[in-house]
Amino acid sequence: MNNWYTGTYTAFLIVSIISFIIYMLSVGQTSLGAYISGLCSLILGLIMILYIVIYNILNTIQNSSLLKGLTLIINISLPFLIMLGVTLLILYLLITNKERIIRGRISNSFYTFSNISVLILLIQMIIVYNNINSSKFDSTKRLSRLTSIILNLFNVITGLCAITLFNILKYYSADG
Repeated sequence: MNNWYTGTYTAFLIVSIISFIIYMLSVGQTSLGAYISGLCSLILGLIMILYIVIYNILNTIQNSSLLKGLTLIINISLPFLIMLGVTLLILYLLITNKERIIRGRISNSFYTFSNISVLILLIQMIIVYNNINSSKFDSTKRLSRLTSIILNLFNVITGLCAITLFNILKYYSADG
């Protein structure tokens, strides 16, 4: 891919890391805005990385069967797809409950699980950043099997945090 394309998705990942750090160090509306912008930047970066991965797979399996191609696409891009799905879920929860979060009409457990999910997302982004800037990824456009497994483990934990955030926002709101 072009140098500018690689620089763009790398920049999105770096911007999301900076936004998450701002989220952790601030409170109120600034904190929520940084959280939402970090998630949006992460989503854009993941979509760009997924494009590269899927484009490369489609170029390598041009004469293969459809089932084999779909299986290969799912196996290779699964960590990115799950991370994208979990990030979209958290973003949806934040946007739909923005007023309650800003006013503080939610349980304190929300902040705990929100911080846990941000920390795990930060770890995942560091892993992804280190792997996509390697020469192996430049040549194969794939993550190693071990990296995929580690990312999937973190995705499951982040997904559980997202489901917990959903339950907290739906069932445990404060009137205050």
